[in-house]
Amino acid sequence: VEVIKALQTSEEVVQVVRELTVKIGKTPVDVKDSYGFVVNRILIPMINEAIYILGEGVASAEEIDEAMKLGANHPIGPL
Repeated sequence: VEVIKALQTSEEVVQVVRELTVKIGKTPVDVKDSYGFVVNRILIPMINEAIYILGEGVASAEEIDEAMKLGANHPIGPL
C-alpha cells in the first residue's frame, strides 16, 4: 500500500496508516506526494501498450498475458 505524506499530513497520521496497513496483512511503502500513484503511473501505460499490441494484431490477449507472466514474472497478464 502506497503511503503518501502530503504537506499538511502529520507524522502521527502517517504512522497510524502504516500500522493499519500491516494489521490488514499488507506492506506499507512510503512514497512522495505526486500526481497519481506510483503503481498506477507504471501500470496504466503498460496496460495501454498491451491494448495497442492487441489492436495491431501482434499477439492475442492470451499470448500477451503469457508473455508478461513468463517474461516479466508477473503473476497475471495485463489483459
